[in-house]
Amino acid sequence: MNQGSVTVKLPFVSQTVPFVFLGLSKNITFSENSIKTGKKEIRYDDIISIDYFRQSWEQFKPKLYITLHQSDYGFAVTTETDNIYFLGTSVPIIGISNKKCDVAFEQIVNLSKKYIEPIIVEKIYQRISSDMGWVRIADFLLSKRGFCKRISEQRFICIPWAQFGGAELTFGSSGWWPVLVIYQETSSGIREIFDKVFPAQLTPLYMHNQLCNLTILPELMTYCAKEFANELAPPAEIDSRELKITWKETIPQSVIRRGKTLAIAMIVFIILILSVFFFFLFSGKIEFT
Repeated sequence: MNQGSVTVKLPFVSQTVPFVFLGLSKNITFSENSIKTGKKEIRYDDIISIDYFRQSWEQFKPKLYITLHQSDYGFAVTTETDNIYFLGTSVPIIGISNKKCDVAFEQIVNLSKKYIEPIIVEKIYQRISSDMGWVRIADFLLSKRGFCKRISEQRFICIPWAQFGGAELTFGSSGWWPVLVIYQETSSGIREIFDKVFPAQLTPLYMHNQLCNLTILPELMTYCAKEFANELAPPAEIDSRELKITWKETIPQSVIRRGKTLAIAMIVFIILILSVFFFFLFSGKIEFT
């Protein structure tokens, strides 16, 4: 192991597709310059996107199901051509508790904030400050003039950086985790919510192809608001088709192909199971009383 590197032992049961358990997740190692899992290693400087979430099912599922499957955990980083990811779950009935998984997952998040997120923030900030157009992250647009949120397919409402009232990630003990809250300052000095986003709802890692950088927005937006507070305000409403968007999430083609392959495999598996069921049903080997 390299000096200064940290290996996080992942206790999760691995899920490649929803509700299909495939053994234990691999460990992840953070070194000074790269992240590694198994034989795959990615340099921090090459990473353009990061995504992570925890989703608890305690409030939504029957007690028997919760005993078997309590919370989902997702993490992914991507470059222009590759990615490292895991999707795992806690399973209390076999000793893989939420507490054990939470400790490991929070360690991954903290190491990512130390090594990876500052690099991505700097990359996007440099793109914005060099006046190369608008940056799109999920349903948000950012430029030197301000930031916008999507209200329809192509329409966005915007406010200048001078009215930015802060942004934060909140980490609850249940439900969606984290929650992104963005505030704006009104003309009367009142701080109100501009938007509230649950990244886990927008960036499911089941198919590993929607990596959105939502978790870096608080740091990025705070940085931009400080540097661009005196810039010309954007229009109150804009059409994204009229803008020059120079940065948005890049989805590696290898990841898309992998996602399509998994989807096809899942469909074939379901068809096979149904075929066997109906074969036994119509052959009289299954009877309902």
